[in-house]
Amino acid sequence: MAVDRLRLARDCLDNRLLGRGGVPIGRVDGIVLGIEAGNAPRVLAIEVGAVVQARRFGRRTERWVGWLVRRFGRMQPALLRIPWEACAFDCSDCHVDIDAWGAPTRAWERWAARVVARLPGAR
Repeated sequence: MAVDRLRLARDCLDNRLLGRGGVPIGRVDGIVLGIEAGNAPRVLAIEVGAVVQARRFGRRTERWVGWLVRRFGRMQPALLRIPWEACAFDCSDCHVDIDAWGAPTRAWERWAARVVARLPGAR
């Protein structure tokens, strides 16, 4: 079922973001708007990532999470920005044509998989 009309905060934010084949990438953490004088705001993109999510709690939290991301370096780049035109919404999911496993938001999972693969008896 396709959605004809969205209310951004209710219908977009925090919804699941699914890549090719319905594989989860994360959740929609932010919305990028373009504002031009004399025109209505336009939705340009959605954003996904820990720093974007932390931004909701204020600049101090955003800077702190950004420092953690840079310090531990597992989530570089820490932000995934997807053009609005590439998003397709249905009910409570956002579908995009992205390889979920290769997405930057899954960097910690890839790192953990490599660590676990080295453990004795993991194979």
